[in-house]
Amino acid sequence: MPKSNLPITYKSLLNKVKNTLILGQQRIEAEKVKTYWETGHHIIMEIKKYGNRADYGTEAVQQLSKDLGVEDSTLHRCVQLAKKYTKAQIVARGRQFKWSHYRKLIAIVDDRERSLLEKKIDQNNWSAEELGVRIKSRKFNTITVKEETASKQDLLTPKRGALYTYRLVQRPTLGWRITDSPLQLDLGFGVFRDVEPRVASRFAAEQIVESLKKDGTYSISASERTAKDLFTYAAYIERVIDADTLKVRVDLGFGIWHRETLRLRDIDSPEVGTKGGDAAKAFVQSLLKEADTIILHTTRSDKYDRYLADVFIGTDTFLNNLLLEEDHALRV
Repeated sequence: MPKSNLPITYKSLLNKVKNTLILGQQRIEAEKVKTYWETGHHIIMEIKKYGNRADYGTEAVQQLSKDLGVEDSTLHRCVQLAKKYTKAQIVARGRQFKWSHYRKLIAIVDDRERSLLEKKIDQNNWSAEELGVRIKSRKFNTITVKEETASKQDLLTPKRGALYTYRLVQRPTLGWRITDSPLQLDLGFGVFRDVEPRVASRFAAEQIVESLKKDGTYSISASERTAKDLFTYAAYIERVIDADTLKVRVDLGFGIWHRETLRLRDIDSPEVGTKGGDAAKAFVQSLLKEADTIILHTTRSDKYDRYLADVFIGTDTFLNNLLLEEDHALRV
């Protein structure tokens, strides 16, 4: 049954099922972490019986791996988890810290540095992916109290919509009344795509739609998305010109790609050729070289005719703010 024909109570059902699934997944993840901690604790207690002999510990883990069909690397991580955290700490953090968080945290040797990261996860609700980016970018093995307590600039409110969302428009055509002009899809960056008359008859000018792809064929459908969801794209980075200016290849949808130079919105990094500018550019390059794709949201071009962009690495890392936090840029 199409969603549009469902009774009004469907939305309540959707929310209930969604919340139930989310809570269930959180409980499963929390139990997984506790199970891994208890596994590591059992191994540690056994090794202590033999004077904490490292050779026995290694041999025991290898044999457990063979007998249980569990990767020995997983068992070693269980041991590290039990060494660096108490069970009370694991339980207290409950559903916020996932196993993917702990895998990264137990690799931090210094207890103080690990504690700083834990506080940051609590304060900012970092995902494990975000934590990994922060560990790499902040070089927490050399962090100082001064860096941690220094006042930070006001951060930006991210702008991000939904991929493959478009507005139908009628553009002026010489000799035509605007109302007689054919409907087109505004793909952004001054690129428009014609809509076949038989398809256009189902829609109206200024309507928000989304695209679908099935068996290599594209179509559009009515959408509940809004204008805030427009102009959000997946893209590949071709070149980092400087920390706040990127050359990108943008997926406009419908198999159409567009190359553009983008300026990160509302920030300004030092010029390349200066110590600060070269450091900022290297910082951005180190982050982006491991990202298969990025997500970006664009706004109208600035006085230099450059489109302004909010750039996201993965699902959570907002590059504009990361540059501000790392003192590689200033608000403008």
